[in-house]
Amino acid sequence: FTLLTTIIAFISDNISDLIIAKRISPKQLGYYNRGCHFPSTFSNVSNNVLAGVLFPAFASYNSNILELKEKFRKTVRLLYYGMFPLFLGLIACSKPLVLTLLTDKWASSISIMQIICLYFLAIPFLQTGSQVCLATGFVKLRMVGELVKMSMTIPLLFMFVKFGIEAIAITR
Repeated sequence: FTLLTTIIAFISDNISDLIIAKRISPKQLGYYNRGCHFPSTFSNVSNNVLAGVLFPAFASYNSNILELKEKFRKTVRLLYYGMFPLFLGLIACSKPLVLTLLTDKWASSISIMQIICLYFLAIPFLQTGSQVCLATGFVKLRMVGELVKMSMTIPLLFMFVKFGIEAIAITR
C-alpha cells in the first residue's frame, strides 16, 4: 500500500502541470513552474529530512497512542516555528528575489510563488501526519487521504483552469 499511496500522491501533486500544458500556453506554464520552484525546493529539502527522522521517532511510540499524539503535536508546533517564518519571508521577499535572480522576464511568476508558499505552509502538518500513519501501520488511512485529495484537486483544476494560472495555483 505504501508504494501505491506514494504513486497516488505524486500524481495528485503533479497533475496540474499536465492540465496546464493542455489548456494554457507554454509561456504561462513556464511562469507557473518558475513560481513553484523556490517554495517547492525549500519544502522538498525539509520533507526529505523530516521523513528520515520522524518515521523512526514515531515508530518508537507505536504502542502508546497518547504519547504519540503528544509527540505529533510537539513536532508540528516545532516545525511551524521554522516553516512559517521561512515561507512568510519568501512571500515578502518574492518580488525582489525573482527580479534579482530571474530578471524582469519572470515577474509574472511572483504572484504564483506567493500563492504556492501559502500552500506549502500546510505541508509540515500533512507530512508529519503521513509519517505517523506509516509508523503506526495505518497506511490505508494515508492512501484514503491521498485519494480524497486527488479527487478534489482534479475537478477543481478543470473548473479553474479557464481563470488563469493564479486560479490554478489557488486550487492546490
